[in-house]
Amino acid sequence: MKFYHIADVHLGAVPDRGRPYSEQRRQDIWDTFRDMIHLAVREQPDCLFVCGDLFHRQPLKRELKEVDYLFSLIPDTRVFLMAGNHDFAGEGKRLPAVFLEPQCVLFFAGEVISGEPGAVPGDGTAQRDPPSDSVRSQLSEKGVPGGAV
Repeated sequence: MKFYHIADVHLGAVPDRGRPYSEQRRQDIWDTFRDMIHLAVREQPDCLFVCGDLFHRQPLKRELKEVDYLFSLIPDTRVFLMAGNHDFAGEGKRLPAVFLEPQCVLFFAGEVISGEPGAVPGDGTAQRDPPSDSVRSQLSEKGVPGGAV
């Protein structure tokens, strides 16, 4: 099994805001994420683990669409997204289930949210499954014996 592991991407961050180089650094973060996805297109890993802080702050709708598009480029790679401390909209609120590509699975403090084609955040179409059953099932589909983690 081949997998990629990334963490602390912080899309949307503007390092040292107001400095002459800050906008270029913001763009560098996005470009690096895009480069990683394009590498995955070429190498076809079985899984991509995004272990926290994909976004630096509540993402803009256009940023969500861009990430969803990038994940659509790797339809045969199962994407596992784990929430980090920046992946929340505010106290007690987490990011919505916005990653609609069917191969994406989101983990948020004890629950798993699986993307469904056409699911829209907040409209009740995103699936919420018990983590153990959902994770085992999805891993079994990828050929992991017994769906063990």
